Formats: sequence, C-alpha cells, structure tokens
Amino acid sequence: MRVPHALDGAMLASMLCALPMPTPAQEKEPSTILDYSLNANRHVPVRCWKGQLERVSGKTMGDVFGDLWPVQPDPATPGAHARPRLKSLHVASAKLRGLPTQSGVVVAAVLVGADGKPIKVETLCATTEGFDIAVKRMYARAEFVPATVDGKPIVSVAGIVQRFSCGQKEGCRIGKPRGALDND
Repeated sequence: MRVPHALDGAMLASMLCALPMPTPAQEKEPSTILDYSLNANRHVPVRCWKGQLERVSGKTMGDVFGDLWPVQPDPATPGAHARPRLKSLHVASAKLRGLPTQSGVVVAAVLVGADGKPIKVETLCATTEGFDIAVKRMYARAEFVPATVDGKPIVSVAGIVQRFSCGQKEGCRIGKPRGALDND
C-alpha cells in the first residue's frame, strides 16, 4: 500500500533514524530500502539523502560488489523471495575507540552469502567522516539470515543505516540498525 505523499517523507525519515527529510525535488528513496534479492534492483544507482557524503557516487550495487555478487535466479512467483535479515551483531567496546565526538549516520551495504555470513561490507553514504571503518568492522562480524528465492538461500545485499550517538564525555553509543534489515 502506498502512503500519501505528504506522509511518505516523514515516515521514511523516522524509519531511517531521523535522517534529513527529503525536499520535494528529492523524493527518491534511499538505496537501503530496495530489495536486492530481486535482480532488477542490482542496476539501480545508489542514492543518498541530500547533504550526505557519497562514497560510491554514480555506481549501482552491481558495480559496488561486481563479480562477488552473481546474478541470482528470479522467483517463480512474485512473493517467493525474502531479503537478508540481521540475526546478530557483536560489538566490542574496544572497536569503538577513536571515533569522532560528534554523532553521525552511515549507510552501508553488506553482501551476504547464502550461508548468512558477510562476504564484503561497503559504506555508501555518511553524514560525517570517521565512522566508516567502525561500520565495516561491525558488520563484517555480524550474522545474517540469508535472502531466499523460492525457499533457497542466495547471495544478496542487505542495506543498513547505522546511527552513532556520541559526546565528549560519554563516548559513542550504537543505535539499532535500520533499513532493509528490519522485519517491519
């Protein structure tokens, strides 16, 4: 069901950790909400919200992951596919040392194997510098439920929006990941 235009941007902004709401001229949704278990989405250009730092400008997810991401079978029926989902994320506080004292958001893509293990993590967009390496390390050790087509696990891409809440004295706290990993 399509949400009325006036609510669409607000709902997406809320879902994506309060990222800046798009202006009418920038209504396109960020790449993280696409279902990459469908081959048609592998050639859609990566999109960031206005004002974010673009890490893979002008590329598609197919370009980003190249030969590591083989073309998958198309589902026999429209609903016979599922996206990869985050199963567990293990974060050691030692891995968070050296992060900026300002808060930030990183949009990343994880190439998830048919076994649920991350193959490669790439950052796509960020609100500030300094969090890319932390996101790559965090999700390289994560566990996923793999995407499926017709009930069979496949290699696919999971989009992630990861928020960091940081301050001078308390350090950084990691927010709940958002994006294509949500079950909602």
